[in-house]
Amino acid sequence: MWRPQLLIERTSVGLDVHARSIVGCAIDEQTGEIVHRRFGYDPAEAIAWVKDLPGPQNVVYEAGPTGFELEYCLRVLQQRLPPRTEPCRA
Repeated sequence: MWRPQLLIERTSVGLDVHARSIVGCAIDEQTGEIVHRRFGYDPAEAIAWVKDLPGPQNVVYEAGPTGFELEYCLRVLQQRLPPRTEPCRA
């Protein structure tokens, strides 16, 4: 029998990782507030921003080979990330 998932995160975060920049968008699930942020390619700055958001956070990101450092840092900080998947190849 299907049951809806219970919301256990306060903030949902999406990160779009490029070779020279990271763009973040977050929504606070309790208030509905949406926050956007653009970074140079500095994983430490992006991680500090995620950590400052109301928690707990659920983080997803889209990246090619430039996102591995950011993913590693987020996993070390025990951020909720979906399982790693292989990139699609056309």
